[in-house]
Amino acid sequence: MRLCRPYRAQTKGKFERGVKSVRGNFWPAARFGEDADLNRQALAWCDGIANERVHGTTGRVPKAMLSIERNQLGALPERSSLSVYLREERKVGRDGYVNWDGSWYGVPWSWSGSTGAVGAMYGARVVEVDEIRLNMRDKSRPVGVVVDVGGRMLVIELAGSGFDHLGWFKRLSAEIRV
Repeated sequence: MRLCRPYRAQTKGKFERGVKSVRGNFWPAARFGEDADLNRQALAWCDGIANERVHGTTGRVPKAMLSIERNQLGALPERSSLSVYLREERKVGRDGYVNWDGSWYGVPWSWSGSTGAVGAMYGARVVEVDEIRLNMRDKSRPVGVVVDVGGRMLVIELAGSGFDHLGWFKRLSAEIRV
């Protein structure tokens, strides 16, 4: 068995047609008050209608096929071992940042305009361009030291990042008026 790549409809084939079937046959008739009610109705629809009908492509009843194939099915691997496959394609902007999962990540300026694979791998967020892998950090959440300035908690980046710490701190101090 091969797992499909996420967010790539062309690799899913028949599975995507199942989503279309749910949208066209279950959703229009669904009336529910809460999530638990919707889940109950969806399971009842799957068991009573979707899995009992004769499948258009195979000509077989899905429920009967599952009982035959169940012994041949294996468990899916642990999610952590799949993380290498759960990546999305993203283009690096002209400013050297790439957007993924609602955050912007800085990458080498030379990667600007390149397309790379972005995702979470073994607990870290990574971007890979031309087989070069780089761990990323969210530019809106800098790594550094937390300092209390006038009752306001600030994060100052660590030295060696190319960031003008002193100038930034002076500008911020003037704005806060400590």
